[in-house]
Amino acid sequence: MASYLTAESLDAIWSSPMRRAASTASALATATSLPVSYDERLVEFDVDEPNYIAPNTAGHTKEELARIWTLLTAPPFVSRVRAAIDDLVSAHRGETIAAICHGGVIVQALAHLLSSPGLISSLELRSSSISRIRVRRTGEAILQTFNEAPWLREEM
Repeated sequence: MASYLTAESLDAIWSSPMRRAASTASALATATSLPVSYDERLVEFDVDEPNYIAPNTAGHTKEELARIWTLLTAPPFVSRVRAAIDDLVSAHRGETIAAICHGGVIVQALAHLLSSPGLISSLELRSSSISRIRVRRTGEAILQTFNEAPWLREEM
């Protein structure tokens, strides 16, 4: 992914401090010679859970799916992600940034930027994929790509 994004002429790299995202951000930073800035608000919805919860729906029981939905739509999580995304958009108007984070964060960010809360129930992200969102100076967001991952074999 890092070599793929080097063609983007990035202005900044932001990341969740969680290990998997931070590792990806570090590889991107090495490839682009940009520093990584970390934002705690980009951590996944399950950060306080005792075990990692895969956000996709495959293989989960009804109870597990209900727990994922509860965490993914919890007002503190939603508010935290929205605030982080609003701050990134505001701080980087006219720039291209990479925000390295997690499935639940990405789904909430897309729903927020595209003003479509119903998206969270219909999007399933590929692990290690890229979704590109362009935010115009007017604040209007346009989804340019979703689940882009040409470096991965087809999983879905």
